[in-house]
Amino acid sequence: MSVITFAAPVYSTPSTDANRSNIILIMTRSETACCKPFADTAYDSLKCEQQKCLVHLVRDIDDDLLKNPLDIELKGITQGFGTLLREVIETVDRYGLKSRHLRKHKRSVLRFLKAVASANFLSPLANKYKKRFQKSGEKMFTFLDHDGVPWNNNNAEHAIKRFAKYRRYADGCFTERSLQEYLVLATVLETCEFNNLNVLKFLLSKETTLEGLLSMAGRKARDLNSSVGHQECVKKSGVSS
Repeated sequence: MSVITFAAPVYSTPSTDANRSNIILIMTRSETACCKPFADTAYDSLKCEQQKCLVHLVRDIDDDLLKNPLDIELKGITQGFGTLLREVIETVDRYGLKSRHLRKHKRSVLRFLKAVASANFLSPLANKYKKRFQKSGEKMFTFLDHDGVPWNNNNAEHAIKRFAKYRRYADGCFTERSLQEYLVLATVLETCEFNNLNVLKFLLSKETTLEGLLSMAGRKARDLNSSVGHQECVKKSGVSS
C-alpha cells in the first residue's frame, strides 16, 4: 500500500492505493499535477496534465556539474537551461503565476528543447539530460499555460511530512482501515493549516464541509472553485480519497 498526496492551495487530500508501490507527491490545480519523480509509471498513470518539479532537476544538474566541472557539453546545457529558468522566475517574481505573462516564454522553451534534442553529445551526462528533456521537457513547463500552478512541489512535500512522521512511529502497527482513518484526520489537519485556521476551533464547530471550513477561514467561494481541477484529477486517477 502506498500514500498519494494531492496538495492544493485550498486543501490537502492524502489517499491510499493498494495497487501502487510508490509514494507520489503531487501539487494539483486546474487539472494539473506537479509530481516528484519517484517512478514514472506511477504518476504517469494520472489522467491529467503534469508539471514536473524543476527544483529536483536543478538539484540533479548542479550535483552532476559539481562532480564533473570539466564536462563542457553538460556545462552548455546547464547554462542554456539556467538562462531560460532565470527569465521565467523573474516573470513569476514580478507578476506571480499568471499564464498571460508566462506564456511569452513558451517560444524560448521550445527553442531550448529543440536545440538540446538536435545536439549530438559525446558526454554520457549530457546525453542523460538530453533524454530527460526529450521525455519530459514539455511537462517541465506546463505551468506556463495555467494560472496558479507552481514550478515546484513544496506544498506536497510539506503535506507528506505528517504522514512520514506517522509512518516512522507506527510502521507495522496499522491496518488499511486504521490508515484510512488516520488519513481522514490528516486531511483535516493539513487543510486547516493550509488555510491558517485553528484545528480545535474547526473541530468544535462541528462543521463537516469544505465550504464551511473556507468560510471560517475567511476564504471566498472562488477559492473553492479554483480547486475543481484537483477534484477532477483525483477522480480521473481512480484513487479513492
